[in-house]
Parts: sequence; C-alpha cells; structure tokens
Amino acid sequence: MKLKLNRKNIIILSISIILITFIWFIFSADFSLLHRSKPGHYDSFMTNVHGIKLDKFGKPHDELTTPNIKHYLKNDSATAQTPVFIFYGKKGPPWHVQGDIANSINGNKIVYLIGHVKIVQPPGLNSQNVTMTTTKMTIYPNRSFAETDQPVTIRQPGSIVHGVGMTADLNSGKIKILSQTHGMYGDVSSKQTTEGS
Repeated sequence: MKLKLNRKNIIILSISIILITFIWFIFSADFSLLHRSKPGHYDSFMTNVHGIKLDKFGKPHDELTTPNIKHYLKNDSATAQTPVFIFYGKKGPPWHVQGDIANSINGNKIVYLIGHVKIVQPPGLNSQNVTMTTTKMTIYPNRSFAETDQPVTIRQPGSIVHGVGMTADLNSGKIKILSQTHGMYGDVSSKQTTEGS
C-alpha cells in the first residue's frame, strides 16, 4: 500500500504526531512531583518499624519501634505514631522514651515528642530506677539528650519531684529540673513536701 503525501494527508499526519506526543507527555509525566509540592503530602511510609542505629564500634546506640512512620521531603522530616525509642547510655539499663507522636526534622537530628511523653530507666545494675513524664519533649538522638520547657514529674522509689523544664543526658544519666522544683520524699503517701529552687 502506497501512501500519497498530499496536503490533506500531511496535515492529518502532523496533527496525529502532535496529539500522540501530547498524550505521551501527559501520561509519562512524574505526577509524584506534583504531589510532593503539596504541603502535608508524604513521599514514603513504613509500617511495623523496628530500627537499630549502631555506634562506631558496632554496638547499639539507639532503637526506634513504631507501628507507622511517614517521611516528608520538606525539611527531610518524618512523623511516627506511638514511637518507642531506646537509648543505650554509658552505664545502667537503657532508657526507654515514648510519646503519642514524634516529629523529626533534618533526618533524625531533632525529634519532637508530643503527648503523654515518658522517659524510663528501669531497675537494674547502676540504674536510677526513674520515670519522668511531661507533655512535650525535644530529643537529640545523636547526643542521647532530651529537654523540655513544660511541667515535668520525676518519680523514683521514695520520691516524687515536680518542676518546670528539664534536661536529661541519657548517656551520663544526669537529670536537671530547671525551675519551680518541689517534691515529696520518704513515704510519698504521707505527702510531706519539701520545697526546692
């Protein structure tokens, strides 16, 4: 079959090539780039996550367990639901840190825990056997350091201490309440309060 290239056929062929090129462009475009530009749209997610980060000697530095984590391109950020972090300090049992939600930025350099935040060092050799609770906490995983400017409660056997603001070095175990400290010591059920600074 021989195709005659008259003016009518050239116009039809040109229009067909333009339409085919346009349709190909539309269907081959990376629509994920359009979604990624929308605020609040995640680019990846994981479920039933359990990750362990090792130190330079191959020993565990910290762990993260969460049922759901979503990553966002903006600020290389992520959101985890009901996360549980474990930090391995220099002495004593590892510290368990949890909250309702964790928001991280710049990878995992800074993590903001929100809602029912709890830090626990369970009983054991060289343990402080302590539980700290607050509503918000900022964690610096690489430094194993936590801080808050919110009201905090610290419980140990025989004492309950309340205050506002706290820093906790999970490597050394050093905990500092920043202001408005007051507590109950001894038999905490008798509610004998000792005021601090």
